[in-house]
Amino acid sequence: MSLYTSLREEVMEKLVLDKEAIKAELAGFLLTKLRDSLVVKVDTPSDARKLCKYLDTLKEKYALVSGIKGHYEVQLKGFPDFLRDPKVYLNDDLHWGDFLRGLFWSCGSMVKPWKGYHLEIGISNNDLASLIESSLRERGISFGTRDKKGRHYLTFRNLLSIKQLLRAMGAERSLKRLDEIRTVKKIREKANREANCDTANAERIVSASLRDLFLINLIGEKLDKLPPKLREVAELRIKHPSLSLKVARSYAFTPII
Repeated sequence: MSLYTSLREEVMEKLVLDKEAIKAELAGFLLTKLRDSLVVKVDTPSDARKLCKYLDTLKEKYALVSGIKGHYEVQLKGFPDFLRDPKVYLNDDLHWGDFLRGLFWSCGSMVKPWKGYHLEIGISNNDLASLIESSLRERGISFGTRDKKGRHYLTFRNLLSIKQLLRAMGAERSLKRLDEIRTVKKIREKANREANCDTANAERIVSASLRDLFLINLIGEKLDKLPPKLREVAELRIKHPSLSLKVARSYAFTPII
């Protein structure tokens, strides 16, 4: 299971009971879903169940309609008062994380490119995006932006920023898994570096050995006329062509300087 899938499951499973927390989470969710009408489209039964449960808790009137291919539409009977000013939640440290969780529930994703994980939130409302950006800056959370197909994306590639967001959303399980994934990645990278280093050393040893054997062959019968210590090195190279000269020297009875 991908980290995004497990994170989304954790977000869907988290049901808060405090009404103000529910309002904050619903604000993050609905403000990115509602456009020119009071119809909210969701893709899965779990989305519909959570949304309806929250609306029931707040005694908001709505109608649930099952759509094509398992899609659902929730028709609100009126514009909820708690959606009128998102700054109430963006400036509230107590419920900022609830708003963020609703935001991720609505339009968040987490992908794994070859360089590592990064989290994205795609917002179609530019005014809301500006408010969220200001809130992130005030909390010292670094992010990037990009625009694509009418959406303004907030991108989080910095590990610290991603962990800050997960912690704020209350996604402790996903936060722990992210740390585990990074630990495994570091171990693999270290093993790869060591393997590459060993390969490079082996190639150097082979190259040096071939060079030495070539020179020894050039000397040929004149090998006996070499100084004793140098002759001993040459003989060791002939006997142990696959070893480094340093290791080959350890086989010599006489220390070679």
